[in-house]
Amino acid sequence: KLVESGKIVWDSEIHQYISEQDFPVKRWEGQVVNITVRQLMSMTGGIRSTEDLRDFRRILDCHNVTDTLAYFRGDPLVAKPGTTFYYSNWGWHLIGAIMESVTGQDFEVNMNDLFAEFHMNSTQLSRHEVIIPHRIRPYTRTRTPDKKHWILKSAALIEDLGQPLPWLPMGGVITSVPDLLTFTDIMIKSYKGHGYLKSATVKELWTPRLSGYGMGWFVGKYTDPKTNATDKEFIHYSGSVIGSVCTVAMVPELDISVAMIANMGDI
Repeated sequence: KLVESGKIVWDSEIHQYISEQDFPVKRWEGQVVNITVRQLMSMTGGIRSTEDLRDFRRILDCHNVTDTLAYFRGDPLVAKPGTTFYYSNWGWHLIGAIMESVTGQDFEVNMNDLFAEFHMNSTQLSRHEVIIPHRIRPYTRTRTPDKKHWILKSAALIEDLGQPLPWLPMGGVITSVPDLLTFTDIMIKSYKGHGYLKSATVKELWTPRLSGYGMGWFVGKYTDPKTNATDKEFIHYSGSVIGSVCTVAMVPELDISVAMIANMGDI
């Protein structure tokens, strides 16, 4: 939406929106390289991913997404921007920081306003201290020593160490299946030209690039179970944090969408 309003340009270099003090200009093989918004959105910016609890512990004292850049700003790139698909949660933090820069509001405020506009009433940026009715308890599992059975464990301790926070664009949202289906409905309607976004914008997001990833979404082909035809787009995304996993998938041409959530990770 910020792109449609002209506040962000896909192919603009990120330092048009965030300062070099917050995130320095990077080099690859000794040469200065630019990172664009499109590259961040398509996971080709060369930014490393998070390292689980080590990174989560470090960002507990932050107050917004821009603050979290300090914890990876000095790290070298893992690839030359635009050349390699590399899954990067930190790349999405840069996107969140850009949003904060151009709107003048914290990421949490921007997103909660959006959820309210969409009437996604069970969805919000998570705050650990807030009492939320029906918030699930997270679980994890480990194998028995003989590898024959699973042991179910509460993930509460792990969640406390790496708790979802309102300045985590990667994994900081709590939601419900009905709200996810509200979201997919908005996306499909937008794709068809009568929704929140312009159809051309959604098509940009759903154009596959490296590794079949568009911008924020994986794009594949739907196989019709009756004809085995593969002429329709299959848009999907899955993600997990410790103690939960979520999958969303759409076949826009058939007006089909599916959402699943489980309160256990690694399944």
